[in-house]
Amino acid sequence: MLHAIAVTLVALPLLAGVGIKPVHVSKTELINFAPGGTIHVEGSYGDLTVEGWDRPEVELTVVKSAWTAAEARNLERVQVSAKRTSETELTISTVAPSRNPLLALVPRRSVAALSYEIHVPHNSKLVIHHGAGDVFVIDIAGDIEVASSRGDIVLMLAENGKYSIDAKSAFGVVSSDFEGDPHHNHLVGERVSAETPSWSRRIVARTGFGGVTIKSIPPENREKTK
Repeated sequence: MLHAIAVTLVALPLLAGVGIKPVHVSKTELINFAPGGTIHVEGSYGDLTVEGWDRPEVELTVVKSAWTAAEARNLERVQVSAKRTSETELTISTVAPSRNPLLALVPRRSVAALSYEIHVPHNSKLVIHHGAGDVFVIDIAGDIEVASSRGDIVLMLAENGKYSIDAKSAFGVVSSDFEGDPHHNHLVGERVSAETPSWSRRIVARTGFGGVTIKSIPPENREKTK
């Protein structure tokens, strides 16, 4: 079941020379979702944070911001929705006005800026297909697959976990606190891989322009993220 918790519309003081008041629209939803399922994030852009918690539900907070007249006109056309496709599958989708394919790597400045904060059960599996913007994943105990066109990817994983890591940046640096074998991609980019037993968690990260950072969370710090 999906519950809308809050919708907030905030208009800030007039921006000099722009002629509109910046607008921020915040919406929070709760979706019942048992631990151990797979959560897909499709079509997102902007800043995306996914963090694990101990509750059997997903909390989705999205803030849409318009800073120009063009963004304001398209504010309502940017739609973010969550849909359970089965008892173990949930998809969070973002639909924005169509754009010229040649501008796929350019931030959507004519469309509302987005910021996502998502809480999910700790042992969920994540599959994220993100556009331009940064992605943060914190304290998730299931398999993780993240791909972005442009922006940094930061994964914060439990220190005592066992991981099979495959992280790659086409134009950027990859760093990991866990054991891995770095491979440079010709003159630019970097890749780090670490093969562990078949029962280990699978971590895959891909970004076109940006870095990939994989950090370990000590047990005492993990308790603070719950």
